[in-house]
Amino acid sequence: IQCGGSGVACDPDAFCDGSDPVCPSQNICSRDLDPSFGDAGSVVLAAGSGELYTLALQDDGALLAAGSIDDRGAVARYLDDGSLDTTFAGDGIFETDFFAEVYSLSVLPGGKILAVGSGYPDACDPVCDEIVLLRLEADGSLDSSFGTDGVVRHAPGGDDQGFGAVVQADGKIAVAGEGLNDPEGAFVARFNADGSVDTGFGTNGIAWLGIAPSFAWSIVQQADGKLVAGGAIGRGVQEDALLFRLDAGGILDATFGVDGVLLTAFSTSSDRVYGIVPNPGGGIQVAVGRQEGGAVVRYDRDGGLDAAFGA
Repeated sequence: IQCGGSGVACDPDAFCDGSDPVCPSQNICSRDLDPSFGDAGSVVLAAGSGELYTLALQDDGALLAAGSIDDRGAVARYLDDGSLDTTFAGDGIFETDFFAEVYSLSVLPGGKILAVGSGYPDACDPVCDEIVLLRLEADGSLDSSFGTDGVVRHAPGGDDQGFGAVVQADGKIAVAGEGLNDPEGAFVARFNADGSVDTGFGTNGIAWLGIAPSFAWSIVQQADGKLVAGGAIGRGVQEDALLFRLDAGGILDATFGVDGVLLTAFSTSSDRVYGIVPNPGGGIQVAVGRQEGGAVVRYDRDGGLDAAFGA
């Protein structure tokens, strides 16, 4: 939750009364919509049909929102008042010239923007999904020093979707996703900072979980450099929350869960991991979507449930 336009996080259960120097006097730390933003606290990207999947806050307080517009990958930049920043990509919105969806955003040092998701060629055969990475300059133009003219399109299994991504401390980019063809199931792919495939990771740049059906939606890097990815195993009415941990080389870490993999059934129906936050002590907190409602779960560094957390 932002405090004023400063981007400083404050307690969502507290009210700003002016006593904290980083918080203005107005009550913007409540759960009320901020009337100074957009139309009574909300904005609608009325540029076509589509969806927004992710947000990122820039150092200057501007807000990036990404997803798809008319089946094209899109990144929009909003000013602090909710208006589109027309200095960004010409009209405030960057759009790909091919079918794509953006699921992850990262603001890089120097103001560049990394957008990651899935795409497919205009002429699909019909299984031809691909991992897509885009790197934009601060002004919304493609960064020609990344991939091919700012774009990476990669499908090691012939039909692969990219979802969550994390920029590692060394600048490499790890992408969580799902193979839909052969191999099938959850994977983590890694790319070098320039967009080239990191062939030293896993097998030719990709670590396949080897369990199907499954998918990986989110991913984080822990302080020790290991990667934790989360999603679900199963399909449809019965899915179990999935977590797996990889070492720096893309090998399953046998000290986590069972041989690097942790499955948890929180309900008798569908459980999915949608978000992961690393803890300083080596554990993780996980956002889980369930048929009965969402939950936050905390695990210790070995993958055991932290009994001291929650009820």
